[in-house]
Amino acid sequence: MVAKISFINFKGGVAKTTLAVNFAATLAKQELKTLLVDLDPQSNASLWLLGPSRFIARLDEPTKTVYQLFYDRIPHVSQGHLKFRFNDAVVKAVAQDKRGHAVTPHLDLLPNTFEAIELEHHLSASNAPNYDILKKQLENIESMYDYIVFDCAPNLYLTTINALLSSSYYIIPVYPDYFARAGLTILIRQIKKNLDRYSGYIGDSTELLGIVITRIKGGATLDIGRKTDLETGLKVLMREGVVSSDAIVFETYFNDTVEVPRSIEEFIPSIYHKPYYGPMVSYIERMDNFVDEVLNKM
Repeated sequence: MVAKISFINFKGGVAKTTLAVNFAATLAKQELKTLLVDLDPQSNASLWLLGPSRFIARLDEPTKTVYQLFYDRIPHVSQGHLKFRFNDAVVKAVAQDKRGHAVTPHLDLLPNTFEAIELEHHLSASNAPNYDILKKQLENIESMYDYIVFDCAPNLYLTTINALLSSSYYIIPVYPDYFARAGLTILIRQIKKNLDRYSGYIGDSTELLGIVITRIKGGATLDIGRKTDLETGLKVLMREGVVSSDAIVFETYFNDTVEVPRSIEEFIPSIYHKPYYGPMVSYIERMDNFVDEVLNKM
């Protein structure tokens, strides 16, 4: 049975897309068939993995994107004209090296387009049910994959709610400064409120799997006090019944390294960028450890 995981945070700049892309790529490296779904209208995951030429081609064909997946199911705009076809939209073996050769056959991408910024307006104006569009649209292809990973927009709008309701688990990347630590419980409570509102209609549950700490500067070690603050916040939420008692702050954390932005500029997952260079060896090891932690928790 396919496992579906959402990466989500209200706050930008926490390496959410970086984690989602490399998490999916690491699963694929382990020969696990993985689909990455780009739900952020900024389309950063799509631009990263497709590169400018393939991405621009998708801008000219929005029917082959997440945008059309949702657009089809909004009656007052689609007028019943269903144009989305998964097999046309998905980019198979999306990650390529400089020569255009696939680095793994096991990573596919369902890309997004900038036009998706219009979706919230259309979804909010629709009288039709709009919280389970993604779940229903992906049901027919789930058997093709071991994992589906959702890179969510930094909000709790309807496309993000669709991802959460489609997922078994969600993961929150956090840069553990004061504002992030203070706002984390607010984020989780809001997620719980939305899940409670809609999940009864769907019949499935979505659990917080854990919090992953990101963007620790350079080669610095994690300030244990910051991790303890996050764990304390989780315990409060557990006592209130907001999250499962199984939710954790993952032991693996991620340092900032200049090589990760460079891998983005080369349009390849970071785990395939300079894999024998010291800082990237450390990053790849951490990503391997993080994936192992996540899979062991599920």
